[in-house]
Amino acid sequence: MKTLRLMRPCWLLAVAAGFALAGPASATPTDDPFSQYSLTHGFDFRPAGGILSGVWNYRVATRASAPTVQCVLAASVPMPVTATQNCNSVALSGANADANASVTTATFVPGHASGVVHVDGFADVPGRGSASSAALSQVRVHGGDLMRNGRIKWGPAFSMSATKRASVRARDPISFDVLDPITGLHSTGVLEDIDAELNGAGSASWSGNVLSVDADQFVFTIDMDSSFIPASERGTVDFIIDHGIVTTSMSTGIFAGLLPSVGSSGTFSTAFSNDLTLDYDLGGMGGPNALVDFDFGNASDAVAMPAPDTLLLAGTGLMLLGLFVRRSQASQGQ
Repeated sequence: MKTLRLMRPCWLLAVAAGFALAGPASATPTDDPFSQYSLTHGFDFRPAGGILSGVWNYRVATRASAPTVQCVLAASVPMPVTATQNCNSVALSGANADANASVTTATFVPGHASGVVHVDGFADVPGRGSASSAALSQVRVHGGDLMRNGRIKWGPAFSMSATKRASVRARDPISFDVLDPITGLHSTGVLEDIDAELNGAGSASWSGNVLSVDADQFVFTIDMDSSFIPASERGTVDFIIDHGIVTTSMSTGIFAGLLPSVGSSGTFSTAFSNDLTLDYDLGGMGGPNALVDFDFGNASDAVAMPAPDTLLLAGTGLMLLGLFVRRSQASQGQ
């Protein structure tokens, strides 16, 4: 599994630290720092059977300064559920942030779970201060050994935009955890992982089987190369735009040849299907009495700051730490 490239190494420090350190206030910019995200992903999970229960995991967090105000909400709600959670923070400086997480359950029976997970939010600094937003919406399905094989239809879609002193990131993994109750051994893996990051002025969207980008700095990766799905359904993407020019464009499998080549403009629109099918088979993993968990989720965060020399260690990133750690652990177990 390839290593994700991050344009801002300090993001992981921000997640771990969970606080902000701001430098001297700068003059009000001509274009206010602003970033926004919206992810809506439909899931249709049809294992051979064995669905026993499920939960909706949500995390929303916002932070704005100065002075600092923040909101954090996180919980797990039994499936089936249709609900929305919101956080909003507005500082006296005018900086403000909003985050929403929602789920809609269409079907939840032993052989079929379907619905939509969604997050959206923004961070806005119309004057001085800083703002950040983070949201996670994840459905976890729990069951027995019959869940070790089946079909997943996954419809990832996102839109994001930012100004010069702002950034936004979106992630979308599908992972599994199989427990052998006799030995206590957990076997984990990732069937699919999508990561998009926009740093500075620009926009990107993926919906209706079209990918459109107009960006100065953009990273887009897809890892759908698991040995637990057929070779005909696998594919990877490693795509980078730097200073408005495509500097990396590598793709394999079902995504091969769909993106602009190195040297192309960072502004384009191209056919790029977001209707994905994964016919997975985990074999005899976990033994005859295996307990299986599948996670279907999306997460995003946005940061806006007044000047490039401001060091923002955003507390909202803390809400996504669990997802990043889980992804790393699952990758090691695959």
